[in-house]
Amino acid sequence: MSFDTTKPTATRTDTFVFGIPQNGFEKKERTVPIDEPPPLTANAEFTYIGKPTIRYDGPAKVMGKGKYTADVNLPGILYGRMVLRCFFAVSAKVSQSCVGSTTRKNSGSWRW
Repeated sequence: MSFDTTKPTATRTDTFVFGIPQNGFEKKERTVPIDEPPPLTANAEFTYIGKPTIRYDGPAKVMGKGKYTADVNLPGILYGRMVLRCFFAVSAKVSQSCVGSTTRKNSGSWRW
């Protein structure tokens, strides 16, 4: 026997702008929970969202002279990696270069 333990939540109807600029926009309505934040306004009202971005480093990167984030090496920087096989996690603990590791058992509230 199963019981429905979900509580009914209060909802409201929101109107939001939907579409692609080249194909036009239309307004749609949807039902959302009462505690959901309001939808964003139209892109024309924003300063940065929906606007072209000037890529100052674009020409340098195209010619191979620019630096990417992965090219920056800072002293003492740590790198992380998601390992999905448990024997790799065990071998990482043995490695002298490993600072620490997290497994399903010691991850706290992080959901796998």
